[in-house]
Amino acid sequence: MKTYPSNLVLLVILGLQSLIAAHAFEGHRLLLQKRAAPHFGETTSISYEDIKGGGFRPNEDLRITSGHALMRAMYSEQALYNGVPMYLATAQGYKLHELQRGYTDFDTIHIVAPPGGDKPHLTITRKPNGTFSTKKASEEVQDRIESFLAAKRNFGDTAAIVAYGHTLDPVLRAKGDSWFKAVWSKGKPPSPPEWNGVEASSSRARTEGLQAARDLLNKHRSLAFTSSSNGDAKLIVRLLEDGTQTVERFVGTAPVFSPHA
Repeated sequence: MKTYPSNLVLLVILGLQSLIAAHAFEGHRLLLQKRAAPHFGETTSISYEDIKGGGFRPNEDLRITSGHALMRAMYSEQALYNGVPMYLATAQGYKLHELQRGYTDFDTIHIVAPPGGDKPHLTITRKPNGTFSTKKASEEVQDRIESFLAAKRNFGDTAAIVAYGHTLDPVLRAKGDSWFKAVWSKGKPPSPPEWNGVEASSSRARTEGLQAARDLLNKHRSLAFTSSSNGDAKLIVRLLEDGTQTVERFVGTAPVFSPHA
């Protein structure tokens, strides 16, 4: 009989310890979530006019995304210029949490102007003193955005992101690839096909998803996308040894070349 009170006390103590541990774990989880996740405040979107007028505000509670793999995963479907995100508007405007996350990770983001009209594309950049500036994007950024939008209109989202999204892994890192092993054993890394004749030899992508298209590009070193509205138009992406892409658009027989950055 004397053991029951002591057992009861022990159970109470164990229960309290479990509650304290669970509370501590939940607090730690929420802290990590706050550091990593985008900020969702009362305003979840922002208009082009507000951005142009300096209305964008960074979220100082965000922490920089760490790790190459996580960064690649977070921005896998993002159009980039020199590794910096280019953001398009939705029907409600620009997603504020996406802009804040990109600004935190890169210190610079590019804003693609809404379709229609002659509004310039914008760039938001962090200054050395910690403040930021909003200005018209450079000619190089403007050209890249227009190339991306043209690819998106004529060849679809997958083609545009493969051509103007993040670079792929360099050839020398693809050690599990049998093609790499076969060529490397001869003392030299594989090379992408030359532009001369690449239009005819490139693997075709039609309905494949983004990752499937990137896998094809990694395997064949070049990939062609056809236009649903113009059968003579093609967009060809050529993968270089360092993982960067070069892009060439064929409209009929006239090629338009655009290097990937």
